[in-house]
Amino acid sequence: MKKRVVGALIAAAAGGAYLFEGMERPRTYPAGVCRAVDGDTLDCAGARIRLVDIDAPELNGQCPAEIQMAERAKLAAMIALASAPAHVTPERGKDRYGRLLARVSVDGRDLGQTLMAQRLARPYSGGRRGDWCG
Repeated sequence: MKKRVVGALIAAAAGGAYLFEGMERPRTYPAGVCRAVDGDTLDCAGARIRLVDIDAPELNGQCPAEIQMAERAKLAAMIALASAPAHVTPERGKDRYGRLLARVSVDGRDLGQTLMAQRLARPYSGGRRGDWCG
């Protein structure tokens, strides 16, 4: 237990983790600290974040149209994250890849909803992803 608390304190001091007793808590990152890995994955000071409730196309997609849309989704997320602080609210623990599942708002707007409004992402509730090429 003592090692776990010390490890969490060291990680928190480094700015990459915010675990206390195994519970994630909301955190706000200054503009430009979070970067888009792709349309639905962010890196915020070393913490990998997966946006909940959306699916964005993959950068290594199945067709040129998916790849082009994935690049546009990533760019839109990057622009939003550079313009204002990002408020990260953890929702469901971590996914199978170790990413924190969270809702992210930028300038008071949900980033996932913003990407969906721009038709660069779609609703997702788990399970099999839809095809972006059809």
